[in-house]
Amino acid sequence: MADMNAKTNGDTSAFDIIIVGAGTAGCVLANRLSEDPKLQILVIEAGSNCNDDPRVKTPGRSGECLGDSGLDWQFVTEPQKHLNGRTISHPRGKLIGGSSAINSHALIFPSRAWLDAWADFGNEGWSADVMVPYYHKFYSASKIPQEVVKDLQLWADDQAGQLLHGPIKVSFPYATDRLTQVWVDTFNKAGHRIYDDVLTGSKGIGGLIIPGVVAQSERSHAGVAYLSPVLSRSNVTLLEETVVERVIFDQEPTSDVVAAGVQCRSAGTQKIFRARMEVILCAGTFQSPQILELSGIGDPKLLSSLGISSVIDNLFVGENLQDHLNCGPSYEVNEGIPTLDNTRDPALKQQAKEQYEKDKTGPLAKAGCHTFGYSSLQMFSPAIDTNELIHRVDQHIASASPGDHLPSQSLQDSFIRKMIADPDEATATIYLAALQRNLDQPEARRKAILQPGNYISLIAMLSHPFSRGSVHIQSTDPTVKPIVNFQYLSHELDVQVFGRHMMDFENLVQLEPLASCLKPGGQRLPKTFPEKIESVEQAAKMIRQCAGTNYHPTSTCPMMSKELGGVVNDRLVVHGTKNLRVCDASIFPLIPRGNVLSSVYACAERGADLIKQDLKSAGLNA
Repeated sequence: MADMNAKTNGDTSAFDIIIVGAGTAGCVLANRLSEDPKLQILVIEAGSNCNDDPRVKTPGRSGECLGDSGLDWQFVTEPQKHLNGRTISHPRGKLIGGSSAINSHALIFPSRAWLDAWADFGNEGWSADVMVPYYHKFYSASKIPQEVVKDLQLWADDQAGQLLHGPIKVSFPYATDRLTQVWVDTFNKAGHRIYDDVLTGSKGIGGLIIPGVVAQSERSHAGVAYLSPVLSRSNVTLLEETVVERVIFDQEPTSDVVAAGVQCRSAGTQKIFRARMEVILCAGTFQSPQILELSGIGDPKLLSSLGISSVIDNLFVGENLQDHLNCGPSYEVNEGIPTLDNTRDPALKQQAKEQYEKDKTGPLAKAGCHTFGYSSLQMFSPAIDTNELIHRVDQHIASASPGDHLPSQSLQDSFIRKMIADPDEATATIYLAALQRNLDQPEARRKAILQPGNYISLIAMLSHPFSRGSVHIQSTDPTVKPIVNFQYLSHELDVQVFGRHMMDFENLVQLEPLASCLKPGGQRLPKTFPEKIESVEQAAKMIRQCAGTNYHPTSTCPMMSKELGGVVNDRLVVHGTKNLRVCDASIFPLIPRGNVLSSVYACAERGADLIKQDLKSAGLNA
């Protein structure tokens, strides 16, 4: 950890910028803002530096990070009424690098339509044309062997990352395996293969091979790529194992409230650090709204019930919570097709571990999954079925009362309606996982139970749910986790869309060469749903009993006008404040169609530029 006394000209309690959270976004901001040597920056992280932890570094061991209290905040939802009363675990990274240091490595890019939708919420400077360069700024790609490029028919821009120089290192498969080749060939023969860059190309649906955030057989995350290289800078201070309790505001605000600093606790000792210019919350979708509410920004009724004085009334802090539910069947495959089920055998698992420790090769050296796809409802479903669903959506939008929803709900629903109606836009992100998923087992036992044989799983995540949840504090104690309630499937249209995607898998597994991989008469999981899914009603039963999450919570401090239900403006500034910002996945007005990691990196890169511009305009970094 850096020496504070050497960095603050004798005033160890004051910094120019205080960044709360050394997660994905916080690490990016610390790197970019500290490029100005005149800015004294303090980064406060509740976790610790686990960059050398083999579970963090080793791609194939990422699952071991989940549920470990030293690495994971271990959030759990309220019982979900429409998931048969089940609670859902939500791991969040509690370490330098945040969730980028414990996730499953997949790097998924959003659609241009999603980025352009930000403009519909009144956000200037966040359209696709503005944001695409930021998606290309944060990463660089390893060179791929030409035989792999040819075998997997990778589109030309897969190679473009080699021309980029971003800190995050990504890689595509270095070798072609049977199932990856089958995935490519199946979508190619079906005419649904993506060959161009999804951010700059024209085709938005189909199968594709995606990169993983892995370089030289180790995870590349925000902690090692963005933060570690700048800790030697004299203007960066990192405090680990320090919990921010609240933001402190000026006692005599004028028109806008001024964030004067933060109150923290470390090893039982309370500390206060002053901010001369900015306080930036990068605590994530659950904890950024938690800190705002603890600081007096939120619903005045909630705050008053807990004895917190309201500084800024905003009913929408912690609202608009969204996530990607996932579900799908597992199919037994023919003998001789290798899957990750093999590595669940204790002896083979130990062998894989020894191989990785010896020369960083083998199953543990690889990113978890490269075989993804973006699926529209029209890709396999008859148009008449889609038209009937669109009619239901139109009826919902027409009958909705403004008082029943967030002020922006009609805009959000109209965007989802557009995605459903457009055959070139995805309503689900799908992927093939080369392992079995025993989804009818309790969540805690799924990894421990192994059915005989080798399986593949086809998994769909609902890209743009209609359902909205919330996250709110239940105590003034910052160590007490907030109440997380996604209200999954509370909107019936989610069941209609998600159910149709479950039915689509029955069409997909009949396509060659994927069909020839499945064992004739082989088992299908979960065992409690062994039959072919032929109706939305049938799919709904499986979803309610078996659906899980891809761990993509977003949108609890959305970037919108306050009139629309927003918490931050298009400069990331919290409404009603002068210098308090939020920069993490909580600012997304809508959840992107797939994994959120790339969008957090891009938004943080964009945010750094905006903050630099604002400081320059105010003459604060001169």
